[in-house]
Amino acid sequence: MRLRAATLILAATVLSAHAQVLAEVSADHIPAGNPLWGIPLKDLSATRERPIFSPSRRPPPVVTPVVHEVVAPKPAEPDRPQLTLVGTVVGDQEAIAILVDPATKNALHLKIGEEHEGWVLQSVRSRDATFQKDRKDAVLTMPKPEGGQALLVATHSELPPAQHKRFIYGH
Repeated sequence: MRLRAATLILAATVLSAHAQVLAEVSADHIPAGNPLWGIPLKDLSATRERPIFSPSRRPPPVVTPVVHEVVAPKPAEPDRPQLTLVGTVVGDQEAIAILVDPATKNALHLKIGEEHEGWVLQSVRSRDATFQKDRKDAVLTMPKPEGGQALLVATHSELPPAQHKRFIYGH
């Protein structure tokens, strides 16, 4: 019963709008065929406000699209320091690693306990240095020299007794 009443109300609204349009438009401008073709859509606001096929007779709610922000993943941390070991200084009390940053070509030296980009120097031996970062260990080893021997700057017998066992290795 409600549907029939609603249909009648809608039909009456459409027909009244059609009658108004027909009164405004001269007879020679009425298109042939369906008489509703002569009614502009902007004049049919009642059908938009109270749609026939909606159970509530209300237009569907406007859905705004949800925009998800895409976050770029962080680049993976390197599994070793981005340095090249070019020399070591090992003494009784102290050890130093001499390194080159390949990206900038800058030389740097680190003592045990010092850090570079989060990598902490843990130990230095004659041809390698051990670094640690976030419980990961990495060992940098000096490349083999072309002659097959390390460049020995000072030998054990050439140093005064207080500086024994102090060697500088490099290539």
